[in-house]
Amino acid sequence: MEYDEEEEKILKQVLSAFFLYRQYGHTLIQQKRKFMSQLSFDHKDLLLQDTDNNFLKHLSRLDDCVKQNSVVAEAIAKAGIPVFYPSFDVNNLPHVSNEMMQKVSSTLKQLTRDWSEESVDERQATYVPILQELDSLFPLDSNDRSQIHILVPGSGLGRLAFDIAAKGFSCQGNEFSYFMLLTSYYMLNCVSSTSEFAIHPYIHSFSNHVTRDHQAEKVAIPDVVPAEYLNHGAFFSMAAGDFLEVYGDKTSENRFHVVVTCFFIDTAKNVLSYLDVIKNCLVDGGYWINMGPLLYHFENDCASQHENPTIELTLDQLFYAMDSMGFNVLKHESTTTSYMGDKRSMLEWIYHPHFWVSRIQKANLQQFVA
Repeated sequence: MEYDEEEEKILKQVLSAFFLYRQYGHTLIQQKRKFMSQLSFDHKDLLLQDTDNNFLKHLSRLDDCVKQNSVVAEAIAKAGIPVFYPSFDVNNLPHVSNEMMQKVSSTLKQLTRDWSEESVDERQATYVPILQELDSLFPLDSNDRSQIHILVPGSGLGRLAFDIAAKGFSCQGNEFSYFMLLTSYYMLNCVSSTSEFAIHPYIHSFSNHVTRDHQAEKVAIPDVVPAEYLNHGAFFSMAAGDFLEVYGDKTSENRFHVVVTCFFIDTAKNVLSYLDVIKNCLVDGGYWINMGPLLYHFENDCASQHENPTIELTLDQLFYAMDSMGFNVLKHESTTTSYMGDKRSMLEWIYHPHFWVSRIQKANLQQFVA
C-alpha cells in the first residue's frame, strides 16, 4: 500500500499504540498505587484489611489482565505490519497520544461486541434483523447469492460483513479507522480456533462495578473462526478509506445491489452526503438497509464545524430527504439495545435505534424531475 505523508504518520502511530498498550496499561495501574499511597494511614489500613477485596492485590491482578490484553494487541499489530506497513520499525516507536492509547482500549471492548459470546444479545438486536431481511429479499433456494453484491460501510471489526458473506453473498466492508482495519484483518484472517484468546475489556474503568471480579471479567474471543464459514464461493473483501471518497465517484456507480449500514450514518458531518453516495452505489431498484440511532458524532466538534459545517437532521427530516431522493421505505421499526455494554455494570447506555429497509427508484425519480 502507498500512503501520503500524513496517512503514513497516522498508521505508524496506530501500530505503535498497539505495541505500547502493555506499558500504557501498567502505567495507569501504577498511578492507582501512587494515589493509594497518598491516602491517610487509616484509610489505607481500612482498604488493606479487606481480605476479600484487598486493593493492592487487585491492582496486581489487573496487571496480569493487562499482560493478557497485550498479547492480543501485539498479535494484531504484528499480523498487520506485512500487509499495511512492511517497513514499520518495531524498535523505533514514535510518541503516541493518550487519545490514541484509549482507542486501543476501546478496540478491545469492540472485540467483545463483535467476536464473543459475551455480546450475542447486542448482535441479536442489531445484526440479526439485517441478516433476516437479506434472507427474505434473496431466498437461498431461488438466488445465486454470489451474484448479489452488498456493501457495508463503517464495517468496524468486520463481524456484520462476515456474517453477510457467510450466507453466500458477495460482500465488501469499508472502514476508515486503522484501529478497526488492523483488528478486523487479524480476526478475519489470522485466528485459528474459537476462544483462542482471553481479553479483559473492562479493566480500564474503575467505576460502576459491583465487585472487583466484574472489573477483571475475562471474555473469550473469537466465538467463530471466519475461515471455516467463508466457503460458499462468494467474494469477501475489506476496503480501506473514507466512504465518501471511495464510493462517491463514477467507478462505484451502480456497483451494489444492497448497502447495509449499522450504527454508521450518524458518523457523517452531513448525512445528506452519505445518502448521495448510497444512491450512487446502488443499482436502480437496489436496497438500503439501515440500523442505528442518530448520535451525530461531529455535533460538538467546534474545530471541524469551522472547516466543514455540520448538519444534524431529525428522523422525520431524514425520511423526507430520502423520499425526495428516490428511496421508498418498505419497512420501518425500532428496537432497544446497548452498545458495547456490560450487563454487570451499574451503568449501561441504552439506545432505541431505528431499522428500515428502503428501495431506490432512480429511473422513476429522473422521470419525475424531468
